[in-house]
Amino acid sequence: MKRWLVRLALAAAVVAAVLAAMRPNPSLLERSSRVIGSLSSPSEPYVWLSDHELIRFPVDTKQDGQGNSMTIMRAEQLDTKTGLRTPLTDLSRRLRAQRDYASLFRLSPDGKWLVYAANNSDDDYPRSHFYVSEVGGPREREWPLEDAASNGMPSMPPGAVWLPDSRRWLELAPDETGLLGVRMHSLDVDSPKALPVTAPARLRSLLGVTPDYRLIATDFYVSPGSAARSVDLYEVGLYPNPTPPRRHTLRAPPNAQILDIALSPRGDRLAWAFYFSRVPTGMQWLARFIPSLRKRLRPRVGAGLWVSRLDGSEMREIGYQEIDPNVPAPLRLAPAEIHWTPDGRRLSFVYKNALYTVPVNQ
Repeated sequence: MKRWLVRLALAAAVVAAVLAAMRPNPSLLERSSRVIGSLSSPSEPYVWLSDHELIRFPVDTKQDGQGNSMTIMRAEQLDTKTGLRTPLTDLSRRLRAQRDYASLFRLSPDGKWLVYAANNSDDDYPRSHFYVSEVGGPREREWPLEDAASNGMPSMPPGAVWLPDSRRWLELAPDETGLLGVRMHSLDVDSPKALPVTAPARLRSLLGVTPDYRLIATDFYVSPGSAARSVDLYEVGLYPNPTPPRRHTLRAPPNAQILDIALSPRGDRLAWAFYFSRVPTGMQWLARFIPSLRKRLRPRVGAGLWVSRLDGSEMREIGYQEIDPNVPAPLRLAPAEIHWTPDGRRLSFVYKNALYTVPVNQ
């Protein structure tokens, strides 16, 4: 009798442990704070000015004189603590003058300049341009890009990154032969000509430049529908940093695909957006003892935010959000527009037309 009671107690303890393991942790949204409840679109761009101030770029739809719908982008500064909104009139005026939707906004480290990409027209043929605009003033510079579409590249370039001096920035774009290369531009040079930068040929995306002048880039180009299970990350020393190029191969966790990567302000950590398809561990363990459960084991799909060191070590989850598996894969929403706040303490992301922040250390 005693032996039977012991076995019953052990079985009850095992079941309790499994049920505890199956109990869901707080979701990503439950860990997060909502900053903006309703964006103008699920992909509305934004950049952080400070730990509680950002510039957002809403898109308004209006009717022209002939009754046709037209989209107009504007810029406003938002204080997330007080809710105060300040229109950026000069910047909004310049955005309205663009032929097409502007994107890929990057703010200079001193918060005074924005570099962004947009299409302009030349004999009614759209071409990609980079623009550098003064955030609080009237100045703007324009850099025409090589025709990316004719070289087999996406119609828009994969973004630009600032150097720590806030006077120079780098772009990754094809030359006249179609070969991708890194080029350096300067606000202090009147000519639009760029200075070539020696870098590995496999680069497809520039993540940023560290405070000690190391370019961080990958062979993964973030675009709608893109995903990968591993990426090669490159470190390239820029003058006056003599660091030779280094490569790290970084792999996603099991059952995960990489959706996006963002470099921290200090350049020592990475934020990751992953797409998961996995069976809960507790259910897998329980099915070993109850075979009838195996037929019910269906993978759950979801998206998670993780952080790691620059070399991929110490990778850990910040939050996980389940996604409805009945929604077709191209329409499944995952966190997008991943950014670090300037102090490196929080991540921000857009999910279902709202902007959230979540602590990195919990």
